[in-house]
Amino acid sequence: MFAAKLATKLGLPHIQGDRFIVLPNWGRRKPVEFAPDLDRATSGPAWVFDGCYSGNSMVPIWPRAETVIWLDYPRWRVHWQLLKRTLHNVSSQQEVHNGNRETWRGAFFNRHSILLYSLTNYDAHRQEFLEIEAKLRQMGKQILVFKSPKQVESYLTAIKLLQPVHTSAAPQQNALPLLTPHRKI
Repeated sequence: MFAAKLATKLGLPHIQGDRFIVLPNWGRRKPVEFAPDLDRATSGPAWVFDGCYSGNSMVPIWPRAETVIWLDYPRWRVHWQLLKRTLHNVSSQQEVHNGNRETWRGAFFNRHSILLYSLTNYDAHRQEFLEIEAKLRQMGKQILVFKSPKQVESYLTAIKLLQPVHTSAAPQQNALPLLTPHRKI
């Protein structure tokens, strides 16, 4: 939801990673299969990519991203938000991605449940993102880390008060706007 709001505020395309990765019947494409599609989707001058991916999944994205925003929420908040989202998706039967709909059985009684995955992989996933964050900083990327929804809302509120400042010479490098350094968010 954050990425969609950010894209709307900035007037940029919102690219959902799951659209490229999740297949019908909850199948998953391998990075080598979806990398060309991500490459095409992020070849524009500016965009907001939405996804919680790491490793080879993001290889096409990292070089083009100027700013990376990480919602580094505590374990309890991640699980609570995921539970609320899952309950909504199951009860509404709203299509999630590529014709998929969450079911009670899939959400709560399946070894591939996103809820089970989150519970068992939170620490490893967070550690991997800490390592990615360090690598991205070495690459000169601007990293914004938000620890709470209040920080996210403050950022979104401040966005409309600031004009984007792009620092790279090539417009295709601008994934998210850099904000003027003298203003704190």
